[in-house]
Amino acid sequence: MKPTIGQLLAGPGIALALGAPALAHIEYYDLNQGRQIRDLTAAGKALVGNDLPISNPAYWTATYQTPMSSGETWRNPVGSYASGTWGYTVHVITLDSSSWTDGLRRNAQGGANLLGDTHKLAFANFHLAQASRVSITLTDDQVGTGYGINPSFSLYSGLAVYQGHDGVSVDPLNPRAATAPFAKLQDPKDTGAVVDSQGITSPYRNTVTNSGDYFGQFDALGGWSVGNAAGNWSAVKYVTSVTGRFNPSGDWSGTANSNSLLNYLLPPGDYVIAFGGNAQNPSYATGRSADATSPYGAVTNLGGTLTFKAVAVPAPEPSTFALAAVGLVLTAAAARRRNARAA
Repeated sequence: MKPTIGQLLAGPGIALALGAPALAHIEYYDLNQGRQIRDLTAAGKALVGNDLPISNPAYWTATYQTPMSSGETWRNPVGSYASGTWGYTVHVITLDSSSWTDGLRRNAQGGANLLGDTHKLAFANFHLAQASRVSITLTDDQVGTGYGINPSFSLYSGLAVYQGHDGVSVDPLNPRAATAPFAKLQDPKDTGAVVDSQGITSPYRNTVTNSGDYFGQFDALGGWSVGNAAGNWSAVKYVTSVTGRFNPSGDWSGTANSNSLLNYLLPPGDYVIAFGGNAQNPSYATGRSADATSPYGAVTNLGGTLTFKAVAVPAPEPSTFALAAVGLVLTAAAARRRNARAA
């Protein structure tokens, strides 16, 4: 069950078990390669077919991907992807003070500005070749100032397409009839029944009876889908989120500077981390994140550090499975004997 907003904000530094920098379409800090990838080349798009990041290490080259740098600083603290244990730290120069907060705003009965603006978030991706324990820490640059943006993130399985953003024609934000009276429609991708090329179902969004317009497509506590101008489309599935407690006084003082998810076991596959600030109450009523009211000034003045580490979990030996099977048989036999005596 998803946590309530009250549970989400119940205490500081709580990990709930339950991206291109910000201000751009979805690009990725690739945590397998330790570099920023803006898009796929023509060769990469032909290979993947739907403009998703490439999972095969053989194609992690400039022939298939378009790298970029916006001033981020990368560091490789440990290991290598090939070894099954590796980690990267990237300092991101642009974070938004309440971009993650935006993804908390939803109201099944209707209302304005539901879901978050994907342009405001930063995104990282990684691929696991085998089951691994993953640790993620997000820290802002405000340590020692008395302020903090409560840096928060959500983890999803699957991948979103490069250059995806809110409201493209392949996945409209607020679909309406093309002719007067322009009544709201339920686009097929809003029905919760459309499956993408990864086998992930697009989540349901009530775009017909919602009394206001959806402002974005990012959901901090649920799956979401996104498309790009080229017509590529994909969905991601919610895994978990991490945040702390925002300052209820609203003066930004004392808000958390760092939050972590440690040794979280994940199966093989592709994953996305969407990260930003959670320094405002989710009821914040404007259509944008809170950079305009932040004591830090313009959103581009905010920075943070994302630290990632993955440690592969060795597969059990065949003998382990055999012993487990024997144990189950013996347990079942003992239970039958107890039941027989009781009868």
